[in-house]
Amino acid sequence: MRIFKKKVFRPRIGDR
Repeated sequence: MRIFKKKVFRPRIGDR
């Protein structure tokens, strides 16, 4: 989930 890490709009789905 690197895409979520960059956006960081939903830390629950991503790593942070």
